[in-house]
Amino acid sequence: MRIAVSATEPSLDAARDPRFGRCPYVVFVETDDMSFDAAENSNMTLSGGAGIQSAPWMADQGVRYVLTG
Repeated sequence: MRIAVSATEPSLDAARDPRFGRCPYVVFVETDDMSFDAAENSNMTLSGGAGIQSAPWMADQGVRYVLTG
C-alpha cells in the first residue's frame, strides 16, 4: 500500500510537517517493502487552495492514506 507523509525534508527520517497543502515535501512510502521516494510540494506557494490542489496529486500518485498534521 502506498501512503504519503507531509514532511519537512525529502527523507524517511524527516520530521512530519503539520501542514498538508503547504508542507515543503511529501514522502511517498510503499508499506509492503518500505521503499520510498520524495517530491517537492509545488502547491506550497499557492496563494490559496493548496490543500485542494494537493488532494488530486496524492490520488494521481496512487496514495491510499495520508499522514499529516
